[in-house]
Amino acid sequence: MKTFFKLVPLVLFLFFAACEKENLLNAKIEGTWELRLLKGKPNSSIYKFEGTSFEKTINLNSAGSGNFAIKQVSDTDRNSGVLYPYKITFTIDGSKLSTFLKLGENTMVMSSGQSGVDESQWIYDRVK
Repeated sequence: MKTFFKLVPLVLFLFFAACEKENLLNAKIEGTWELRLLKGKPNSSIYKFEGTSFEKTINLNSAGSGNFAIKQVSDTDRNSGVLYPYKITFTIDGSKLSTFLKLGENTMVMSSGQSGVDESQWIYDRVK
């Protein structure tokens, strides 16, 4: 029983530390991001993140909204060697879509595929 009471503070600490890390990631992504490059072509796609909610527009038309969650991973692009430290999962009407994520102060890179940028790469700049 003594072991149980010794473990409770440790478990609580780890739980709150994980929640704090998730909140920091959400705060870092919060704002408006505009797509600058998709395989070298300009596009007018915009993501707005607030809390755990997002909204996406393409050419000023709604392209979906819902919730998102970011988790830490470690996946490296086999072609460029770029490390994608996160995976973001979008939830829209119960459907989930995940993509790899690299997040800088004013640049966000998303990549689809089984590993890193096997498929497509989207580069967004923070606009607000």
